[in-house]
Amino acid sequence: MLVLKFGGTSVGSIDAFAAVCKIVTDKVQQQSKTKRPGVVVVTSAMSGVTNMLIDAAQKSAKGNAATAKEAIATLRQKHMQVIDHFITNEADRQSLIDHLETKLSDLDRICGGIAVLGELTARGNDLVSGLGERINAPILAGVLRSQGITAQAVDAVEIVVTDSVFGGADPIMELTGHRSRAKLLPMLDRGVVPVVTGFVGATIDGVPTTLSRGGSDYSAGIIGTALEADEIQIWT
Repeated sequence: MLVLKFGGTSVGSIDAFAAVCKIVTDKVQQQSKTKRPGVVVVTSAMSGVTNMLIDAAQKSAKGNAATAKEAIATLRQKHMQVIDHFITNEADRQSLIDHLETKLSDLDRICGGIAVLGELTARGNDLVSGLGERINAPILAGVLRSQGITAQAVDAVEIVVTDSVFGGADPIMELTGHRSRAKLLPMLDRGVVPVVTGFVGATIDGVPTTLSRGGSDYSAGIIGTALEADEIQIWT
């Protein structure tokens, strides 16, 4: 069993997504011949997205509402380029567009709340900065499916349980291990490639957290440990 983590530059363009598909296809084929087959993908946000999100949140706190609107337009264009290029199945395409629009609406709502408060809390910053991975995982799973790989997105807020240290949370490994195995192992048994959001988790009460910048590597380590993976590979 392998855990493959793809960083922002590895999912930063159409060509990069195509390269990820080839890597995952090769690894799935290789793993199918092993005693304990299975591939789990952990993904970052697309290159530049997290910085854009944080900038929008910070400027919203200073009363600059236009920045969030500009970020939403840029994020829509950036992700739609990938969807338009790869996704030809109409049902899958519409599902991904609906997901994208829901997350962009969340961003608009959160930044609006930040602007009203005039303050960006650590909890609010986590809500915003983790949206890039939560947008990208379903898109990457859809791209993999378009290339013949059975893949399904998994939001790490469902499986990575953390403490409440917003901006740099640590996992509660017993709970995380239990949830990760319960969610991911049946998928692997069915030959599905889970595509898990890096960087993010949630408290026991379900409040989204982040694992600090660069946390997608940490996410891969957490998932790999929980599943007792044979190897964790960091692709950059």
